[in-house]
Amino acid sequence: MGTLPRRARGFILAIWGLGLLAAAALAIASRRESHFDLWEWALLLPLATVIGCQKITIGGRPESGNAMTISLSFVAVFTCLLWIGPLGGLLAAVLSCLATCLTRREQPAYQIAFNVALAACETWAAAIVLQLVGGGFQNAGKLLWLFSVPLSGGAMFAVSSVGVGIVVALCTATSAWKQVRSVLWALPSYIAGTAVVAVGTLLFHEGGRATSLGGMVLFVLPMSLLAFQAYRIYVSREEERRKRIEDLQSSQDRLAELYLATVRSLALAIDAKDQYTHQHILRVQRYAMAIAREIGLEGDELKGLETGALLHDIGKLGVPEYILLKPGKLTPEEFEKIKKHPEIGAAILDPVPFPWPVLPVVKYHHERWDGTGYPEGLAGEEIPLTARILAVADAYDA
Repeated sequence: MGTLPRRARGFILAIWGLGLLAAAALAIASRRESHFDLWEWALLLPLATVIGCQKITIGGRPESGNAMTISLSFVAVFTCLLWIGPLGGLLAAVLSCLATCLTRREQPAYQIAFNVALAACETWAAAIVLQLVGGGFQNAGKLLWLFSVPLSGGAMFAVSSVGVGIVVALCTATSAWKQVRSVLWALPSYIAGTAVVAVGTLLFHEGGRATSLGGMVLFVLPMSLLAFQAYRIYVSREEERRKRIEDLQSSQDRLAELYLATVRSLALAIDAKDQYTHQHILRVQRYAMAIAREIGLEGDELKGLETGALLHDIGKLGVPEYILLKPGKLTPEEFEKIKKHPEIGAAILDPVPFPWPVLPVVKYHHERWDGTGYPEGLAGEEIPLTARILAVADAYDA
């Protein structure tokens, strides 16, 4: 636990403490509610363990260490709660949780202990709802009891998702609510799964215990497996969709790099014509990007500045070469022609569908704060920020 943030360590220790309290409370409750039937214990507890191994990975890849899983273990836990009692539910929760943890990638001992403690807390929350709302664990036949079972499934989901969401948020410095919200889609499965257990209990609670339990398992298990398979297909398709989006984003990034490399080559070809300003655009781009990053510019504006800095003098293609290469001072008429190059540059680039705001950088990089610049005489904050940054870098290099 040494590498975990301090708050995360504190939260994990708190869950361990609550887990022990939950286990003690369920053990005490079992003295009133539980009974021992070897057939039930021998069938349900191994079944809970096997079910715990069947899981769907969500929220990442297992090898990354950031993946979360969902399984049908809560169905087995509820079946044990209703048929064996609180102690059976606790043991089912612990065994299925251990099965889930130990069949994944290798996990630290504290992480396994956290998951087991949280499983005890979930079972405790479900048991409290069953006791307070439904009047007990083996009250099948009462309408209020039937309502309490899906409600306790929601309580189990709430404890699980909030507990995991908080510890992940503390470890990754993200929002706990964002973590919880990412798994809200699984809430209906908890409610539906526990409702199926409740209906099965109502249908089969009469008669011999062994016969009733066998019918209950045959009723609940196929329906739960069908629901589980449906979720597996859904998650698999979502994963494929996410991968396609990532591949598309990667392709767009590569295209943007190619775009910028082409622009850079064009700009260097233009720059090479002027022996007095050789490499000027690369220096201006470097200065402009340093200023922009220092003041916190990011996203499309930063990309627009990066591209605009390379192309800011492309309008000089429309200026006679004898003026550009004139060794002496320009006449007023020649300077007026030079002053046209921002507008010419914007006109040249206008048909190009840049994915970033490039034209404002090129068109307004010779405007001045006092309004005496060109081509439009903009003043102050009327001048786009990216154009102001480029103007400073351009003047500094000049």
